[in-house]
Amino acid sequence: MVKHLNVTQNGICRIFTPRKLCQRPSQVVAITNAICKMFAVDLKPLGMVQDTDFKVLMALVEPKYSIPDQTTFIRNVVSELYNEPG
Repeated sequence: MVKHLNVTQNGICRIFTPRKLCQRPSQVVAITNAICKMFAVDLKPLGMVQDTDFKVLMALVEPKYSIPDQTTFIRNVVSELYNEPG
């Protein structure tokens, strides 16, 4: 049994990877932002993050990455990307 996990930027880990150990928070943020931008550019609904095929694809690409749900994307990621300068 693990008594203590030393994880940096624990807040990001709780938001984006609630069920899995977050080893590189910067990579988690980069993947999440890339997914969000992909949906925006391709005009796809964010609900696709809940599709089985998308989850299978992401599990192959980065097994430790836990996909945020649609609500998290809308509340956190989209608003942050919208407010980015440039």
